[in-house]
Amino acid sequence: IDISKENAILLGSGSWRDGWRLVHEWNNNEDVVLKTLRSDRQDFTSWTYRKHRIDAMATERLSSSQRVVDIYGFCGQSVMNEVASESLRDFIEAPSSWNLTSVQ
Repeated sequence: IDISKENAILLGSGSWRDGWRLVHEWNNNEDVVLKTLRSDRQDFTSWTYRKHRIDAMATERLSSSQRVVDIYGFCGQSVMNEVASESLRDFIEAPSSWNLTSVQ
């Protein structure tokens, strides 16, 4: 995976991680999201590793749902996911698109 500046687009930063959209060829020419520990954090503790492992395990267990992005893998404090079709903010702000009768 090429994570050079030309192929990595910063999507945003949360309290713990940066989210990057990676352009590549190995996944049927579909981009992926790589979430990495923020560069300004130095939290390489057993607690943060455990927190990120739990996040990855929960994502993997929920990935059979159409409403959860797939996880491709995780290592340490990074995780690689599929790109969501829309942002959570866009979804929340457009309740007319909600299809709550078919929750699975």
